[in-house]
Amino acid sequence: MSGPTKLQRVAENAPDHRVWSSQIERGFRWLRFQSPLEHHYRHHHLKSVRKRVVICLISMIAFSVWMAANNRSTDAADAESVVTLMDQLSTYLQRPMSGLLLITLFIKPLYFRFWLQVAPIGLAISGVFGGLSAAESVTQGNLHAFVTMLTGFLGLYMLVGLLFWNVAAVGMIITVSYGLSLTHHGAPLELIRFETSVLGVVTVVALVFAYTLEHSQRLGFLQRRIMQVLSSVDSLTGLKNRRVFDEELESLWKQGHRDSNPLGLLLVDVDHFKAFNDRYGHQAGDRCLARIGEVLGDSVRRPLDIAARVGGEEFALLFYAATPEHVVAAGKQIEKEIRALEIPHADSDNASTVTVSIGAGQIQPRPNRSPESLVKQVDQALYQAKAQGRGRLVWFESEHQLGNEVVAAVRGS
Repeated sequence: MSGPTKLQRVAENAPDHRVWSSQIERGFRWLRFQSPLEHHYRHHHLKSVRKRVVICLISMIAFSVWMAANNRSTDAADAESVVTLMDQLSTYLQRPMSGLLLITLFIKPLYFRFWLQVAPIGLAISGVFGGLSAAESVTQGNLHAFVTMLTGFLGLYMLVGLLFWNVAAVGMIITVSYGLSLTHHGAPLELIRFETSVLGVVTVVALVFAYTLEHSQRLGFLQRRIMQVLSSVDSLTGLKNRRVFDEELESLWKQGHRDSNPLGLLLVDVDHFKAFNDRYGHQAGDRCLARIGEVLGDSVRRPLDIAARVGGEEFALLFYAATPEHVVAAGKQIEKEIRALEIPHADSDNASTVTVSIGAGQIQPRPNRSPESLVKQVDQALYQAKAQGRGRLVWFESEHQLGNEVVAAVRGS
């Protein structure tokens, strides 16, 4: 059995549209969204910084190689023990970690899943390694080594795609390890206090910047998603709008053609809605449509099925890879539940309450067909439902023969 399609995975993982606005209302002082929104933000963040991270990591590794080459050209007799220690650290820690970072970065599934776990570890190891080297140079009188290390890691904080809490953890590790390295190499107490204080202050400044930047990015992320939702949802019913329906129909048609899965469609029209508006007023009409929208929205539960408002009192429900029996059952249930709302309609000539006429059909996407052919067929079924007295469902039976019980149910509706 084949696994879920890409469209199915996206639909199953996408948060409900209400999550975006509720997250803004709740706030995110600790820079953490509720699940699954946090997962979506991290994926978005990693996607946006990947090119920058590639350039940064390659530059960092190239610089490390250059530094290692320079170290080998120095007088080994003057720093034999230090070179041995650095060689061991490079062999057993830094080089393997650099290789792991490269593998994680260039294999996309690994990058999106593990980068925010692997990168902080790699940066912390590099910080400890660089701190040992800088502390040795500083105790020998080379004060520029501290400035070089400070500048390098301040840049790395911002360039390798870490989030605020990653930066906080790495900064603390680097600051503490550098102070311990100075102590290990016998640096004067005044020097240890001064340089660790400077490193700590720089780390705090970097954290303030990182917090402000990430908070702004997270807020922008939420606001953009809300705007996308507003542009795709009918404001009255909360269902998808016509534009989104047309786009989804086109996408699912292509998906169905690739996977040999049919598309089912229901077209739902509120009976005598103009007469309802004329008698009860447009506000009552809006309330009526909103209640019908709730029924239709509750009737689509599978990931790729959608319900949309495609006209004033016209709705569409699209079913991917559903059997004819499933499509008919969904339509019958909708018709039943809308009757159960018992919305009075004194000017209807087929019932005393609001009813709907439903056209139903299914088609297998093929090269010689188009999505419009499905809509056209089901629209003909809807026309027949209205001609037969409204308040019923009619199936356009073109290529699927339903079971006898289902056919009887449809004809008897």
